[in-house]
Amino acid sequence: MGAQCGKPDETVFSICGDGGFQMLIEELAVGRLNKLPVVCVVLNNSCLGMVRQWQELFYNKHYAMSITDTTNDSLLEPEKEPRYIPDFIKVAEAYDCIGERVTKAERVAPAIKEAVEKAKKERRPAVLEFVVEPRANVFPMVPAGASLEQMMGRLV
Repeated sequence: MGAQCGKPDETVFSICGDGGFQMLIEELAVGRLNKLPVVCVVLNNSCLGMVRQWQELFYNKHYAMSITDTTNDSLLEPEKEPRYIPDFIKVAEAYDCIGERVTKAERVAPAIKEAVEKAKKERRPAVLEFVVEPRANVFPMVPAGASLEQMMGRLV
């Protein structure tokens, strides 16, 4: 929101995961009240991704309190359709912001274009929720207590 205030004529994106977005979700009110056309991109993997990754790699896939869909087993049974907690589109609407969930790759570019145009025209934030693979890991990473030389997934 601050970046948009500092550069009011620029297109500003906020990009984060679903867990991180929830930590500052109330900023949607700031954006809405101040008519800031920020496009918030939420990469929703239906879990607290880094926590889930640690549980997978170091705790024998013992997933505890890191999966955020109400089926609570989509990692174990991927054919089940997840139900999102929270429903970011309903949250966007509750803050009187624009919201769209994108589940198909072919909708990514059009959704971004439409969100930018609508946010600027209506002078309010947009939330674009991109549903992504919950099992994707993020590398490189340094295990707890390890040195940088023990980094996992290092390219060099």
